[in-house]
Formats: sequence, structure tokens, C-alpha cells
Amino acid sequence: MADHVDALRFAAGVRGSAERLAAERLDRTLLAPVRPLLGDRALVVVPAGELRDLPWAALPSCVGRPVSVVPSAGAWEPRTPGTGRRVWVAGPNLEHADREIRQLHRRWGGQRRSRVDPVLAAMDGAELVHIAAHCRFREDSPMFSGVELADGPLYAYDLDRLAEPPRLLVLSACEGARGGLIGLAAVLLRRGTALVASTTPVPDAAATRLMAGLYERLAAGLGVAAALAEAQRAHGHLGFGCLG
Repeated sequence: MADHVDALRFAAGVRGSAERLAAERLDRTLLAPVRPLLGDRALVVVPAGELRDLPWAALPSCVGRPVSVVPSAGAWEPRTPGTGRRVWVAGPNLEHADREIRQLHRRWGGQRRSRVDPVLAAMDGAELVHIAAHCRFREDSPMFSGVELADGPLYAYDLDRLAEPPRLLVLSACEGARGGLIGLAAVLLRRGTALVASTTPVPDAAATRLMAGLYERLAAGLGVAAALAEAQRAHGHLGFGCLG
């Protein structure tokens, strides 16, 4: 199974027929047996082992379907962002980040930040935080996974210092959800934050379009998983998933 998941993650990074074939193979194994029970309902997944890195939205049975990945069934909570404080963060040396953050800030208001300490201060108690930045996953030390900001890395352990973590963090970055339910995601989920992030490399221009579509659908009142699923149907999945 691990080889199949790795094959799909690699193929998703380059797109094309290899991705379709890898996704169909995993779909037959994982979801075909239960497809009659699924119908058109939302799917909540509690993954084990190598399935933590699976881009579920790539599977044919999940196209357009709201999918939430959670550490346990009891931890699942449908999320629809409210009207609280929004924070937009662009990291350095990433072509699309500044443009993406400028567009989202102009459309939806809120605060813009770029340095570690101001970002952490703004995140505390925020409704929604969106970070477009380079992401680093440390398999050997997951708590040192994090994102690159203007003055250095923001680590998973930094987020554990927040008195009140944001209700939703959208991480527009390559492999921001690598490791699934450990490291960065584990801190957030344990503290009650939902996360939108990708397990694969992300093409810059496509990510900007996907994120714009995500927020338009959230503004229309859809929950996070449903808004992401509809935006992905329009713009491609890009490896993104909804955790929590």
C-alpha cells in the first residue's frame, strides 16, 4: 500500500495519465468495496499508517465529495468559518505568495503579516489564518516541521504556545499536510484547529485560483470540506485535503 500511495503522490506532482491510473488503482482497493454505501454523502476518514499521506481528493470516488481526514471519529467536527479576525501571511522566495495574499486580503479584509512573532500574535484567537509559504516536513523530528517566514521558520512547536489557536488554518504550500496527523497537523488538530493543506507539490498559479475559489464558496456558507471539494472540482485537487 505504501508504494501505491507514494506513486500517487509523485504522479500528482506531475499530473497526467500516471496520476489517473495510480488514483484508480487505489480507489478500487480502498473505496470500491464501500461505494454502494457511500452514495453522494460526505466522507470522514480516520487513516492509518501510509494512508496519512494519501491525497484523497485525487481518488475518483472522492471527486467533488467533501472529505475530512481526522485522528478519530470523535474528533470530527463540521466547520464553517465565522466572521472573526482573518490573517493573511506570505512567506519569502515563493513566486505566487505575495500575489495570492494581496488578492485575498483585498477581497476579504483582515490583517497581513510576514514575520514569526507578529504572525503568532495575530494567529492567537483568529478565526482564519491563511499562509502561503515554503513548507518543510521533518520526518525525523515532526515538531520541527514548519513554514518559512520573512525572518525565519515558524515551527509546529511554536503553534503549541498559542493561548487560543485559530479555528481554521489554510496552508497554501507544497506538502503542508505531509505526515498527515503528526507534526504541524497534530498540534493544530489537538488544539481544535481545522487545517486545509496539501500532501503533494503545488503548482503556484493553480494554487492561487484554487484558494480564491475556496474562499468564494466559504463566503456562500459552505462548510470547509464542502467548499474545498467544490473548488477542487473547478480547479483541480492539487493534493489538498481538509484535516479536522
